[in-house]
Amino acid sequence: MDGVPCKRKIPESAKKWTEVQKRTWLHEEIAAFLDLFLFAENTQTISELHEGMSYMEHGRLYGYTCRVDGCNEVFMLHPMRVKHECSQHSFISPDLLTNDERDNEGYYKCRDVNCFLLYKTKASRNRHERKTHDNIPEQSSSVSGEPQEQVVEDYKYNYHVARLFYGLLMVNTHDSIREGDAARLMDCMKMSLLFFKKFKKHKYAYTVLLFLCKVFAILSEREAFHLCWNRFFNGKGGKGKNIPLDLKMEFYNHMLKSCLRMLGGNINAKSAQRVARCLTMMQKVLDSVDCDVRLVNKSGAHKLVEAQQAVSQIVNDLVEGNVFSFQRGREGYTAFPNFERDILKGLDYRDFFSWSRDLIKTWYAMYE
Repeated sequence: MDGVPCKRKIPESAKKWTEVQKRTWLHEEIAAFLDLFLFAENTQTISELHEGMSYMEHGRLYGYTCRVDGCNEVFMLHPMRVKHECSQHSFISPDLLTNDERDNEGYYKCRDVNCFLLYKTKASRNRHERKTHDNIPEQSSSVSGEPQEQVVEDYKYNYHVARLFYGLLMVNTHDSIREGDAARLMDCMKMSLLFFKKFKKHKYAYTVLLFLCKVFAILSEREAFHLCWNRFFNGKGGKGKNIPLDLKMEFYNHMLKSCLRMLGGNINAKSAQRVARCLTMMQKVLDSVDCDVRLVNKSGAHKLVEAQQAVSQIVNDLVEGNVFSFQRGREGYTAFPNFERDILKGLDYRDFFSWSRDLIKTWYAMYE
């Protein structure tokens, strides 16, 4: 904890700097660190997802133009364009020649080497192959005879970079709640949506996508503003002391249960409703009495015992393990032997686009 950086050393003149200069230098060092370990390769999947979905949305809105020079025909469906290009121009798109069983638009390719028809689902593709072609393998893709280059990874380095990426996302989410920054919280929710979809947390992904649709499309501008910003509570005043509004409701639920238990045998629907309606005023009365008698409530925040020692131990372990220095061929941990550096790797933009479009169609009928 008291060491000195070896590579990016603190300038000797830092002792004479103003607070603004120190803050500026620290922010630049943090930006350089994040660019090196997080944004260099961890954002590849996010970039591919953005570009792929933008490409597919453009085709859905404006149609699919023939990709042969001099031909300006536009088709409503991508398979019709591919069929036109093959039959009229003998043009074969490069994505039809890859080993991936789907093309860039997400359509399933016929696995016969001389057939370039596309199908929306795998079942329809397989049905076509059974009727039209013989000796089609059951597996989805053919194996290329060319040797593939084997990439030697540092799985321990990958693990810690991915963990840092995810940890900073969680810290950013909690900090945006404490500061009451709804705009930053929205950005964190957009990133969380990708994590939910990648790790098959379907209910969370559904809820977050519906929330974003309400904010940007379904609700009016005034209602969307209230939905975004009316989700924090600050009962103590001051900066960085907000809590989620849902947590405040949990406090009220706890108080309500205590009051209902005190009713004993007199509890019924009418009395329970009367108690529930006066919870807010009851809380104000209790806070006023506590203030008059100068009763200080014990904070419910969890505090780590000897946090300095725990942090020092963690830092020493990371430094001794040299975990943020890439060492080609280094094995990973026993529990995570082959850990990917890009934690979102494997999230296919074609699946994400189809999933989101289907839900948007469903919600359009519900909220029209």
